[in-house]
Amino acid sequence: MAFISLSNLAAKTGRVVQSQHVTATQTKKSTGAVELGFRLSKSAMDETGIAIGDRVDILYDKDENQWMIKKISEGGFGVSGQKNKHGGYSSCAVRLTLRPGFPRLSEDEDENKKLLSDDSITQLSEGVIIFRLGDE
Repeated sequence: MAFISLSNLAAKTGRVVQSQHVTATQTKKSTGAVELGFRLSKSAMDETGIAIGDRVDILYDKDENQWMIKKISEGGFGVSGQKNKHGGYSSCAVRLTLRPGFPRLSEDEDENKKLLSDDSITQLSEGVIIFRLGDE
């Protein structure tokens, strides 16, 4: 008889360190609302100075198909995060409920969609990240 450690298996299937600067997801919640979420990597947080508790605005340029996440002093959306087992943050997230006129990752609101930033053209500066999204 050979025992298999479930905790080791669970650790291997947990969230992996995010390699792209931005991961965007569009998901439909059980309430029927469609949520758009942006997860920023630790390296993007460090380079832009965007941190848990900050406020940001999310901007979209339809002509250039580019997104911008910009740190602002008030209003906008809150940056949230969860400490890892070492007590630090490995990423942060911004989530919003889609409203009429908001850009979407997929026109099919029932489809869960995940897109990653194209980091070859991503621009990181103090308080700002400008990026394009591509397939997973």
